Amino acid sequence: MDIILLCKTCSKSCTKCYETILCKICKKWLHFKCSNLTRSQFTELTSGSVPYYCYLCIYDCLPVDLVQIPKPHDINQITCNPIDELVHTDSDDLPNPSVVSPCQYHDTASFNSLSAKLNWPGFSILHANERSLKKNLEPLTILLSELNHPPHFIAITEAKINKDTGLNFAPNIPGYSFAHSDTQYAAGGVAIYIKDNISYVVRHDLSQILTEAESLWLEVILNGKKTVISVIYRHPAPPI
Repeated sequence: MDIILLCKTCSKSCTKCYETILCKICKKWLHFKCSNLTRSQFTELTSGSVPYYCYLCIYDCLPVDLVQIPKPHDINQITCNPIDELVHTDSDDLPNPSVVSPCQYHDTASFNSLSAKLNWPGFSILHANERSLKKNLEPLTILLSELNHPPHFIAITEAKINKDTGLNFAPNIPGYSFAHSDTQYAAGGVAIYIKDNISYVVRHDLSQILTEAESLWLEVILNGKKTVISVIYRHPAPPI
C-alpha cells in the first residue's frame, strides 16, 4: 500500500513533489510554495541541519496572534506592569492583571536606581528606533556607557542598512556582537546587538522582509536553555 503524504497547508499530495519540507514540531510536510519561505531559505533548510518550523506551528507556539484571528490570550489583554510589580514588593499578593500601571520616563540616573532594585534570572532587551544606525550609533554607545546594567540585547528598528549599499560602516559596540537584516526600502531595516557571552544563531526560516513589515529572529542560549527573540518593524504606510 502506498503512503500518501498531504501538504499541511493545501492538503494536496506531497508524494510526487520533491520540493517539500518537514516541520519539526507537527511532523507534517509542506510544499515549498506553501511554506512561506524564500528560495534561498528553502535551499538552506533542506540542505543543512537547521530545523524547520512551519508558520502555522509558530503562530500556535509564540505569544503573537494573527490580526484577523483574535484569540482569548491576546497579549493586549495583559495590562499589569511587571516592572511595577517587581519594584513594589511590600505585598506577597500575585500581580493583579486588572490594574494598569502607567509608563514612566527615566533619565540614566533614575533608571540605574530602578534597575538596582530588580533581581531576576532572566534577560533584558533595550529597543531603539534609530532612524539610521550609521548616523546615530555614537549617541546609542554613549547611552549604554552610562548604564550600570547594560541590556543583554539591543533591538534596533529603522537601522536603514539598505541591501544595495550593504553594511558600509562599522556598527561596533564594545561587548556586543551584531546581527542585521538589509532592507529594500528607504526606511526600515532591523538589527540586534547581542552580548558577547551569549551564543546565538540567526533564524532565517523565521526572519522576513515584507512590504508590510520586517523581522529578525534569533535563537539564543540563556541559562542553558534555547530561547527565541525577535525585533519586528512595521512600515507605517501599509494597512494592518
